[in-house]
Amino acid sequence: MVFAGDRASTFDDVLQPCSLLKHWRQQVDHLAMSRAREPQKLAPRLAEVRCPVLLLIGTARHDGDVDPREVSLLARTLRSFEVDSEPGAGHYLQEERPAAVLTAVERLAQKIR
Repeated sequence: MVFAGDRASTFDDVLQPCSLLKHWRQQVDHLAMSRAREPQKLAPRLAEVRCPVLLLIGTARHDGDVDPREVSLLARTLRSFEVDSEPGAGHYLQEERPAAVLTAVERLAQKIR
């Protein structure tokens, strides 16, 4: 095992275990979030949302697919709602297609100004 204080170690030798630990921690966090339940339902309060909302969905099939009934609820209830899709992307759009996410946020920001 290589330690950070070891002058013979390289940056990659030290970083690799940290990176694996970080990835493991993210997986544990995601699992905990997937099991979490809302203490209060959000649906009755959606009409109170005053800012524009853009739902960007990846078209690739994945475990986190958005239920069309939820999209319909958002469209009926929110004052300003749009849904857009990114072909071939999955659940983690911000990692898979960061440029598409940035473009969507910039487009939404233009509407607010």
